[in-house]
Amino acid sequence: MTTSTTGPLEGIRVLDLSRVLAGPSCTQLLADLGADVVKVERPGIGDETRAWGPPFLKGADGEETTESGYYLSANRNKRSVTINLAEPEGAALIRRMLPSVDVLIENFKVGGLHTVPYQVFPSSDGYYILGANNDHQFRRYCEFAGMPDLADDPQYSTNSARVANRDELIRIVSEISRKQTTKYWLDGLERMGLPCGPVNTLDQVFADPQVLHRGMKIMMSRSPAEGGTCPLIGNPLKLSETPVTYRMPPPRLGEHTDDVLEEVLGLDAEERAALRERGVI
Repeated sequence: MTTSTTGPLEGIRVLDLSRVLAGPSCTQLLADLGADVVKVERPGIGDETRAWGPPFLKGADGEETTESGYYLSANRNKRSVTINLAEPEGAALIRRMLPSVDVLIENFKVGGLHTVPYQVFPSSDGYYILGANNDHQFRRYCEFAGMPDLADDPQYSTNSARVANRDELIRIVSEISRKQTTKYWLDGLERMGLPCGPVNTLDQVFADPQVLHRGMKIMMSRSPAEGGTCPLIGNPLKLSETPVTYRMPPPRLGEHTDDVLEEVLGLDAEERAALRERGVI
């Protein structure tokens, strides 16, 4: 069942094949804006950041769960579906899903999506594909912006993942060119210069009156075994008429596989059971 939303991207479906940080951060922003984001993960493993810790979320007994803070920080409001893209049947499921989605996002290394042929269109006309590699993508950005030397400057290149997710969000939603958004970001850094002054601890950051006023720390409910409540950073976009919504906590691995495959592809319980037995989902 599709989650009901009231955001500006309600009715938009995003097929999210990305993992780690840049892609999932971008799709989380889209999900906060109301898009139905279907996150495809490897059966039994999922996005590798599920295991990146500490920190891990603590359960009701105070002991750490297997939910890593890294994964939780970039995956709320999404539906998790497990599909093995390395299997021909898994790749075929993805191809069958494509006509029902508006945006396709992936950040595999070059050639990593060869089992799922696709055609790239502008975001307004069909699928949009996220760049394959953050570092290579950042170098291309610098070339487009006419500042290739910055690609080797650690002050800037270490932030390539942040550039990627913000730039892709702006491009998907507003169709602004990479060159324009990258120059905007780089010009801003140049004006700011190097950071100076005291560095706040995390407790101090989240106790700041402005941070509190803008609701930049949120709590999402989970089952007691999974930690009860999950503290997350709020969405920085503040829209008066169509505000962001926090509808679903970061999903368990494969939590929505049955719902999505039945809803999008019409697969019944018997068909899904057969795919599970063969290791496809």
